[in-house]
Amino acid sequence: MDLRAYFADKHAKMAELEKTSPGGVVYVTSLFNRERNSQAGSTLSATVENAARVITDGTHRLATQDEVDAFIKMQEKNREAAARSEQERTKQVVVFVDERQSVRATQGAYEVPVAVATLPVEEAATHGKKSAAMK
Repeated sequence: MDLRAYFADKHAKMAELEKTSPGGVVYVTSLFNRERNSQAGSTLSATVENAARVITDGTHRLATQDEVDAFIKMQEKNREAAARSEQERTKQVVVFVDERQSVRATQGAYEVPVAVATLPVEEAATHGKKSAAMK
């Protein structure tokens, strides 16, 4: 292999890709390669330099617009699934308080309200006698 010709081809491809991809992102699709045991049809995003390298190596080609749209749609779906999984894993809870409660809580003057149980008169009388007897 002539390295000078390889790098000349790579630099020419890189210059071409830089003109067509001003954002620096190039979408390429893999080709079947028996030597590298690669799967054909996998689309991915790459930098201009990496895209030029894999295209020059003959393992990838520029992706069509349909392949790019499908890749972006799949990435968005995977991103949503990962975010949903993370939310389920962390079990986030949001508590809303009004401004007066939050100010008093930060100043240490706010007490959490405690529920008070009320007993009927008969039970309260017997309950008081039991607790007095226990003392």
